[in-house]
Amino acid sequence: MITCDTAALLADLDKFHKEATRKMKGMAREFAESVAFVAIENTPIGDSIANSRWYKERSTNPSNQSYGLQPIEGFAKGSWRADLDGSLEMQEFYTATAGAMALSSVKASLGDYKLGDKIMISNYGPYIESLENNYSPKTRGEGIVKPTMDTIWRTYQMKLDDYYNQS
Repeated sequence: MITCDTAALLADLDKFHKEATRKMKGMAREFAESVAFVAIENTPIGDSIANSRWYKERSTNPSNQSYGLQPIEGFAKGSWRADLDGSLEMQEFYTATAGAMALSSVKASLGDYKLGDKIMISNYGPYIESLENNYSPKTRGEGIVKPTMDTIWRTYQMKLDDYYNQS
């Protein structure tokens, strides 16, 4: 009779499984954070002085699509978020730091990510579609999605394994 002790093999396989799972979770989170970062960077920030009439309508005109928002710049950048449950909720961050606050929120939202979870990156702001349709000249006629997807596709093709190895 030939016997073999597989305890060491099982221990090695368990170690590999834990390490690969940790790295794949980190890769997914890092990639999602990159998607959010690029979307935030491609979202223009307004100018409440040059466009004071539009900003004022946020609090004075109930038929305005931005009614109820604060008359402060940064809302569109600050509205990017990530979630794991498929909810599409509006998020309000304002000022020149709104993008950084949104990215911090994205990172916090991804903390509970488990392999197989769907990660949704969204912006449910009431005028994000207008920005996508080049309402702002700051989108340079490309909207937000196209330049974001172009960058993400390049990242996916060139750096996805880097995210795995860094995790």
